[in-house]
Amino acid sequence: MKNLSLNSKSLRLISFLLILLSPLLLFAQLSGDIVIGGGETYTTITDAVNALNSLGFTGHLKFIIKDGTYNEQVAINDFVNSDENNTITFTSQSGDSTAVIVAFESGSNNNYIFRLNGTDYVTIEKITLWGTHTGYTHAVEMTGTVQNVTIRNCELRSNGVGNAGSQNPALIYEDQAIISDISISNNRFIGGQGVYFKSPSGSYGQNVIIENNRFDDSHGGINLQYQMDAIINKNVIENNSKVAISLDYCDGELRVTNNKLDSSERSGLILQRCDGASANSPGIVANNYIITYGDVNAIYDNQSTYQKIFHNSVHVLGT
Repeated sequence: MKNLSLNSKSLRLISFLLILLSPLLLFAQLSGDIVIGGGETYTTITDAVNALNSLGFTGHLKFIIKDGTYNEQVAINDFVNSDENNTITFTSQSGDSTAVIVAFESGSNNNYIFRLNGTDYVTIEKITLWGTHTGYTHAVEMTGTVQNVTIRNCELRSNGVGNAGSQNPALIYEDQAIISDISISNNRFIGGQGVYFKSPSGSYGQNVIIENNRFDDSHGGINLQYQMDAIINKNVIENNSKVAISLDYCDGELRVTNNKLDSSERSGLILQRCDGASANSPGIVANNYIITYGDVNAIYDNQSTYQKIFHNSVHVLGT
């Protein structure tokens, strides 16, 4: 009877522990590689992101998306544990950016495909993001405080047209977000506007790098405002109907180098109120190839200080 009593106590203890642990077993944080698509636990990106927002994550989480077209829109939360050891990646299973298409027809109140709500340490790579509305086509929108975001090897498409003064067709967008260490590289932008960042005047964006991208048939390539130490290097902007690169209050060690700019209606490059760090650490605009058409400026500078502008090839065609 004594042994039976001990067994009974042991069983009760095990049952109690299982009750305590069951929420953790049922609601464990996401981690590792998770495949999205038909036949998987998460058949849609929305399902996967809902789980992420609900459960959180740990370690290097990678969402691997099967080939196909996904008509979806997702918003990703802020996670307190995000750092270099706890990251989130969205990528295609095949490695072909044109084989995974995430498309959405946004509206005025929900203009995004991916929204980063203060999300840090996120990589979006090797997929196509396609805004199918004619006016609202933000592919990636950043809100709140966003750090360490990489967008690379993607195709970003817009059905939108460029209206004067409107940034609604911008494909990568932030307005009044506090951003730092944002890398946009090796992407192809088609239509709409390319990149529009306007950080708060009292809290400049930091260390934005836009490099090795191609912008085709755009209505404005790169528009940065209130940024510190931005780098714009080796981009090609062709068949562009508005200003190719527009910089306003882009201070510190600004670098605009080795870009090819073709702007049919507006200036190729505009710098306004961009102040270099000092005479010894100026901003640099160099080795760019710029074509404009008609009575417009290839390079226009207004009230900037400590800028070195040199070794640029400029062609102004027509009258």
